Amino acid sequence: MAREGSVRKFVHEVQQITWSARYALRRGQPARFITERAVFDLTPDGLALVEVAEGIDVRRDVLDQIPFPVLVPREPARMDARIFAPEPMRLRELEIWQGADGR
Repeated sequence: MAREGSVRKFVHEVQQITWSARYALRRGQPARFITERAVFDLTPDGLALVEVAEGIDVRRDVLDQIPFPVLVPREPARMDARIFAPEPMRLRELEIWQGADGR
């Protein structure tokens, strides 16, 4: 990592609420937060780190950059390297991506 960015993605307070995590939890709605470094799931106990990008130091590059505790229930999986590659990911070729009409 060359240097830290100037914009924090996770903060204690926001200027405007456009989506409520508390409301989503009450409704049983899943929520996933995806950044260029890591992927987090919303749980009743807080944010849980579930994936990290290749080459990312979990402590230094993720946890130390967030101003509140983050759960790490298990060793985070690696984010799909195709996300960061310049060529197309070819998602339509994946079975899980195809809808009922085969597209």
